[in-house]
Amino acid sequence: MNRVISYGFLGSLMLYLGRRFFRGTFVSSELMNKKDLSGQVVLVTGCSRGGIGYETVKALYLRGAQVVVAVRDKARSEKEFFELLNQHKGEQRGFIVVMKVDLDDLESVREFAKEFLQRFNRLDILINNAGLGGADGVSKQGYETHFAVNHLSHFLLVHYLRQLILDTSVKYYKECKIINVGSAAHMFVRKEEHLNFTKERISKADPTMFAYGQSKLCNLLFTKSLARQLQDSKVGVYVIHPGAVQTNFFRRMPIMSILNWIVWYFFKTPEGGAQTQIHVALESMDKLRSGGYYSDCGLARETSLANNVDIQDKLWNFSEELCKDYM
Repeated sequence: MNRVISYGFLGSLMLYLGRRFFRGTFVSSELMNKKDLSGQVVLVTGCSRGGIGYETVKALYLRGAQVVVAVRDKARSEKEFFELLNQHKGEQRGFIVVMKVDLDDLESVREFAKEFLQRFNRLDILINNAGLGGADGVSKQGYETHFAVNHLSHFLLVHYLRQLILDTSVKYYKECKIINVGSAAHMFVRKEEHLNFTKERISKADPTMFAYGQSKLCNLLFTKSLARQLQDSKVGVYVIHPGAVQTNFFRRMPIMSILNWIVWYFFKTPEGGAQTQIHVALESMDKLRSGGYYSDCGLARETSLANNVDIQDKLWNFSEELCKDYM
């Protein structure tokens, strides 16, 4: 009997420690407590409740930032964030502004950017958080959905907002940041010849994990290319891997609903998944590396393809070609 109790205790302890391990690293309490974002404007794309964007908005709002959330369903998000504001009455907080954008439509991205520039005269932190996986189809402009939403829409958004970010860093003599949400899935693309950087190939629907992985590799390539362009400024550019997270991100993949108990144990909570981008948003630039790939609040190793300058430039030129009618 005692042996059974001992094994039961040991098993429970191992399950607990395993769960603690898989929940990931959290931002240090020192950094969270000392950072004051009052007066700063932060833009976060993709912020529905139950996702890492929502948790990111919550953390930055509670540190005094004016957070603009760019979402597809404005009415739903306004309701969700109204409830958030009510939950935190009396705490230090900033403002939350909800704006509509459809990231699978470049025209919508352009109109959103123009409206943002009319309404705001500074932008301190841009977090390109929105993304999807397991999607089948093409965007309004006819481009493969993962590539269009996860990369191309944010490429165009940065095109319109980068000067405002640069101006903010100069006017207020401060650090500003662009943070892209990538993924370890970028490792699915092993060879350059596998990349679909032609209009013909990128115009075909592809629901596979390769298409998702390629879009995440584009996040890294874009980050590193932009970091090179901005290296002489006070604007840092970063790409992060949130980890495997319990969100509705892969809602188009029915198998995920079958594996709920595995997901609960091995996947991070949305709050846990948001920690790395919160860390990068709050940390001083002298403790970060512009162009760096971060996971669990620290630098991580990316594939050699991500550091290939020729591929970075090829993607940049290809993205400009696809966006030229909206730039």
